[in-house]
Amino acid sequence: MGGYIFSNMLGPVLDKIFDDYKFSLRLPSPWNGQDSSGRFTFDYRNVKSPYIGDGYIEFYIFGELVHADHRCALVPDEMTFINSEKFSQFVVSESAATCTLNNFMASPIGRIELNTDKVNQLFYRDDLRLDTDFIFDYMPVFRNTIGKKSLQMVLNTENIKVLFGQFDSDVILEYDLIVEFFEAASKESLIKDKFNMITTLDLRTEGDIVFINLLNMKVDSETYGEKTKPLTNGMDLSSN
Repeated sequence: MGGYIFSNMLGPVLDKIFDDYKFSLRLPSPWNGQDSSGRFTFDYRNVKSPYIGDGYIEFYIFGELVHADHRCALVPDEMTFINSEKFSQFVVSESAATCTLNNFMASPIGRIELNTDKVNQLFYRDDLRLDTDFIFDYMPVFRNTIGKKSLQMVLNTENIKVLFGQFDSDVILEYDLIVEFFEAASKESLIKDKFNMITTLDLRTEGDIVFINLLNMKVDSETYGEKTKPLTNGMDLSSN
């Protein structure tokens, strides 16, 4: 009788109270100078009983950190802890990391809006400018086409894939980077394009702080080849 009461009567009530054991939270943008934030649902479950050892406990959890309706097709990767010594470990599968990053970047956090002020805030500088004169040596097409103008830039990423421990690096990120430039005064879109990118990095920890060492960040031109024109072309540029 007690089992029936708790499982069939009290269980559904508790499920409703705890929103099926989901937890909603709002996270601010990690990028300095950005005011955006994203609401996420933390939806994880224990997949087997915790293991209690000599001075430690292990939890095995499966689920998603989801923004809106951006669900993931998670792969049931087999994972283990390092047994050589006792220290706190947080082990994440490649598919779980891929899911989390794609949800982050699908939220407002993933949209990075830059102008002169925000570029300086992002890099903790006070001498940078986002205008056609300042970037002339790297992208002369803007000043040659529209003259001296202040610019705005918007960055987005999508189709992220995470790889761990390959090619002499801790983490490899494969993703599509979407870049759009605007004239600051008129808000007119000047050019928008998508680049297939590869970023490699190493990680190290000191206490509870994770330090990132960026090894490489490049366009994956070997896989996808060269492009003849951007996605949108507000400056009437000719094709390659």
